[in-house]
Amino acid sequence: MSRRLWVFVICVVVGCGVGVGVSDGGIVPKHNSASVAAGGMMPLGYAVHKPMVVRTSESDSRPSWTKTSVYMDEENIYFSGGFLNGADYSLTVRCANAEALKVAVGSVSQWIRAEFSSHAQGSNKAAAGGVERYVEDGIAIFTKALHLQGIKQTQLYYEEVAYQGRVETGYNVFVQLTMAKSDYVRAKAEAIGRMKIGFDKDGNIEAKKKAEIILGELKKEVM
Repeated sequence: MSRRLWVFVICVVVGCGVGVGVSDGGIVPKHNSASVAAGGMMPLGYAVHKPMVVRTSESDSRPSWTKTSVYMDEENIYFSGGFLNGADYSLTVRCANAEALKVAVGSVSQWIRAEFSSHAQGSNKAAAGGVERYVEDGIAIFTKALHLQGIKQTQLYYEEVAYQGRVETGYNVFVQLTMAKSDYVRAKAEAIGRMKIGFDKDGNIEAKKKAEIILGELKKEVM
C-alpha cells in the first residue's frame, strides 16, 4: 500500500477534534468518537478502547445555575451560558456572555414565533411573508432592548484545565445574566409594539389585533 493511501486510512479511522454540545442539564463537552472503516472492519492491530466517563450529571460539582438555561423568581429572570476549551480567559468570558445572551434572545424568539405562528403560516403567502419579516424585526428590537433595559452579569464560574501533550492551559467559563422581570416584560412589549406598527402599515388587521392583545397582557404583568 502506498504511503498516501496509508495516511488516508489513518485519517478516516482515527478522526479528530472535540466539539461542544448542549443538554438540558447544562453545557457539556462532546468528544468525537473514532470512525470505522467501510464494512465495520478495523485495521489489523487497531485497539478499540471503551470510553471513560469523566463526569456525570450526578457527580458534576459545578454550581447548580450552570445547569439551567433559564429560570425566574419573584423579581428576576436568569439566563446561563458557557464556553468550553477557550485558550484565553478574557475572550472565553466574553464568549460565555454571548452564549448566555443567545439563550435570552432564543427564549423570546420562540415565544414570538409561537404567538404569531397562525399568521406566519397562513394561506396568504404575501401576508405570511410580511408577518415573518416583522417577527425578525421584533426579535432584533428585543435584543437591542436587552442592553438598554439593563441585563447584567451576576455570576461567573471558571475552570482552568490542562490537556495532555499541551503546555498551555485552557478555560471553561460559565456566566449567568440577570434581568428584572419588569424590565424583561418591557423589552418584550417594545418588540411587540414595533411589530404592531408594521402590521398596521401593511394592513394586516388580524396580526395587528393579536399584537394589541399581547401588549394588553404584558401591561398587566408590569402593573
